[in-house]
Amino acid sequence: MPLTEIRERTPKTPARRISAACLVAALLLVGGPSLFAQEKRLSVYAPQMYYQVSVADRSGNEYVGLLELLEPLGKVESRLDGKKWKLRFTGSGATIETEFQDGKRKGKVRGTDFDLPANFLLQGDRGYVPINSLGNLLPRLLERTVELHAAPRRLFVGGAAMKLVLDLKHAPNRLIASFPNPVSPQIASDGTHVRVTFTRDPVTTSGVDVFSYSEPPFASSNLSETNGSAILDLVGTVPLQATFSDGGKTLTIAAAASQPAPANSAANAPTPATTSSPAETTPAVTPGATTAKPRSGGRIYVVALDAGHGGDERGAQLTETLNEKDVTLSLTRRIQHELESRGISVFLVRAGDSTITPEQRAISANSSRSVIYVSIHAATLGTGLRIFTAMLPSTETNPRAFLPWNTAQASFGKNSSSLAAAIASECTTRKLPVKSFSAPVRPLNNIAAAAIAIEIAPQADTVESISDAKYQQVMAAAVAAGIASARNRLEAQ
Repeated sequence: MPLTEIRERTPKTPARRISAACLVAALLLVGGPSLFAQEKRLSVYAPQMYYQVSVADRSGNEYVGLLELLEPLGKVESRLDGKKWKLRFTGSGATIETEFQDGKRKGKVRGTDFDLPANFLLQGDRGYVPINSLGNLLPRLLERTVELHAAPRRLFVGGAAMKLVLDLKHAPNRLIASFPNPVSPQIASDGTHVRVTFTRDPVTTSGVDVFSYSEPPFASSNLSETNGSAILDLVGTVPLQATFSDGGKTLTIAAAASQPAPANSAANAPTPATTSSPAETTPAVTPGATTAKPRSGGRIYVVALDAGHGGDERGAQLTETLNEKDVTLSLTRRIQHELESRGISVFLVRAGDSTITPEQRAISANSSRSVIYVSIHAATLGTGLRIFTAMLPSTETNPRAFLPWNTAQASFGKNSSSLAAAIASECTTRKLPVKSFSAPVRPLNNIAAAAIAIEIAPQADTVESISDAKYQQVMAAAVAAGIASARNRLEAQ
């Protein structure tokens, strides 16, 4: 539904705080930052690019949408021709055509027969293929090397994979991993156990995954891959800590310093630092309570983009054939491309046509440790862009303290206003109609970062213009430029 019609539902249960000890234990038990069951996603890594695609279970196989998978990598067009679903992909200059038929394994790629390991599926006008077909299918479409890890759902394009090798150094004993590019994993620590989770980074195994050590402070290390991530588990004979250096290219694990930990510390999530000193840590986030993030200096500048609605929730029916959920995902992809072309990393809260609750959206965004959160919507009334910030008074909070879940955004109100002003300024400069409001838009109140919602309206009198590629591209460029211009202000704050 359009944001202009949204009314916030006041929760009937009071906000709760969760102790750091219980939170760390829960995180290590579930193996990730969210206490909810994680949606299945395929992580895709390409040079200078990372994104995720939703995975659907059908007839005992895991499927992904070809459109969602290929859109970030080039220009994609699809159409129905009788019973056949035809797709045209243009990547590095060449245009490749494919065709499949619903319920059939045999199709054609570049005019040549191609057999899928399971039936091709058609839902509406979107085509789905089994994940385990991508290792053979994508090299023909992309004309690039592809490395598929089907079971953990990880896909590496164009030699993007980085092998992780731990090197044991002495005097003092420490484990060191070096990377060709900066990495930004999530790190949880529970005494002698450290877990490093690489989701955004194309880190893979080097062949031998489990090691035992005879020299303290290390007992064992294990690198595994699961649900779109690589996970490094380290067990020590004494408490361990992980620190970054060399701009995030070097990870060092050693015995923890002897000083006592802060009273309110939670799951440590160090981020790359520009010096050899330990990086700042970010307490983890749960649905009952969230924590303020550290100042963005020394953190990777990540923007969380959240395409509104999805799955069973189609949003507003903009025309007889156009749903809001499809417009928001299309616009989100365009903003993603504009940001990444400016060197800004992007985390997609919704990467495909999946149903996600407001609480799950907030947890996903907070767990990504993003500096900015943008919820994206569409409406038929008015023209141009509307920008919304939360209806909460700004407050000052200890950056290490737990925040009430329902008012987490209050500590980031100034940053959110700065972000909204920067995007509005870019729209004005580009002569695009823009208005700013405060409104009870979910899940802004639960976001521990600069957070706004945007709503795109038609370009002119016709509602159909809202899905026009050129119009969406103009809007995406303005939003991305505003986010980029707000970067220095947000990092300074």
